[in-house]
Amino acid sequence: MNVLILGSGRVGTAFGYLLKERGYRILGVYNRHRETGLRALERIGEGTVYDRESLPAAVLVADLIIITTPDRAIKETAALAGSCSPRNDAYLMHMSGLLDSEILKIPGWEGGVFSFHPLQAIAGFTEGVRLLPEALFTVEGDEKGEKFAGELARSLGLKYLVIKKEYKPLYHAAAVVASNYLVTLVDSSFRLLKKAGMDREEVKKGLLQLVKGTLQNLDQMTPAGALTGPIARGDLETIDRHRQALADYAPEIGELYRLLGWYTAEMIGNEEIKRYLEK
Repeated sequence: MNVLILGSGRVGTAFGYLLKERGYRILGVYNRHRETGLRALERIGEGTVYDRESLPAAVLVADLIIITTPDRAIKETAALAGSCSPRNDAYLMHMSGLLDSEILKIPGWEGGVFSFHPLQAIAGFTEGVRLLPEALFTVEGDEKGEKFAGELARSLGLKYLVIKKEYKPLYHAAAVVASNYLVTLVDSSFRLLKKAGMDREEVKKGLLQLVKGTLQNLDQMTPAGALTGPIARGDLETIDRHRQALADYAPEIGELYRLLGWYTAEMIGNEEIKRYLEK
C-alpha cells in the first residue's frame, strides 16, 4: 500500500516510520519547508519530499493520504490534496484529537475519510517510535473510513476504539487535562519547592518519583482508591496550613490549590472539606 504524508512533524514522522517497518511503502512527505521534509525522510528511511508542483503525481498513486499538520492547517491541506484528484478508492486520514473527519471531505470524491488519533504525548521522534505502538488510538470517520481504520490498526497491532464525531472535543479535553495539565501541576510543585529553598535537581527527581508512584497506583486502583494525603484523611488542619502557606509565599497558586482540593473532595464525597474550600 502506497502512503503519502502531508506534514512532517514528530507524530507524522514517527507514524510513517512504523508504517514503513510494517511493510507499507512510504511515497514521501509534502512539507512547505523542504529541509524539514528531508529530516523526516531521513528518519523514516524512504520516500521523496514533494512540493506543490510534484505533489499531484504522488496523490494519484497514493492509497492512503495522511495529514499530520497542526489542526489549523488540516482543512487547507485536505483541499490541496483534493485539488490533486485522489483516486476514489483511496483514503484520507488526519491524526487530530480535536477535529472530526468531516473536515477531510472533498466535494465529488468517493474515497473514505477518518481520524486516527493516538492517546499519547509524543515529545519527539524517538519517543513516538517507542510510545505509539503501545498507545490507544481513537477512530472516527465515515463508513468506508472507519472500516479501513480498523484494518489499519489491526495490521499495525494497535489498540483502538471508535468514537462519535460529536464527542471528539470532549475526548480531547480529557486528554489535555490528563497530559498537559499534569505537566502544569508538576511545574507548580517545582515553583513551590523553589520558594521553599529546595530548587535542587535531586529534590525535583524525588518529586517525579512521587508522581510515578501515583501513576502506578492509578494503574491498579480507581482514582478514589489511589488518593492519599490530607483530603483522603479528612485533615482540615493540614489543608488550612497549606492554604496559609500559599497565601504567604505563593498566592498565585492558592486558587489552583483550592479548586483542585474542592474537586478532589467531591470525588471522594467529603462534604465538610467541600464546604471549607468554597470559602
